[in-house]
Amino acid sequence: MGRKLRKGICWHSPVVTQDRLSEVAPGIGEKYARNIMMDVYHEDFRDSIAIDSRILAISAKWGLRFKSFSDHEAFYLAVASGLV
Repeated sequence: MGRKLRKGICWHSPVVTQDRLSEVAPGIGEKYARNIMMDVYHEDFRDSIAIDSRILAISAKWGLRFKSFSDHEAFYLAVASGLV
């Protein structure tokens, strides 16, 4: 079993990722909380992309706009899957 969080969420349970992020780093924005988990190569974040200023610049150059961080990440994950 995984580590239990204060809300009773288990790391290895199928729970929305944002819930776990807010537990890891309350008060830290979604991008930085995700980066922490990506840096330690946590299995739930291995298929994640950090949408940083470089990715934002590429999106702007291509004229892409997204409604949410999740939509932005999903687009680049789809691009990456097409390269494999």
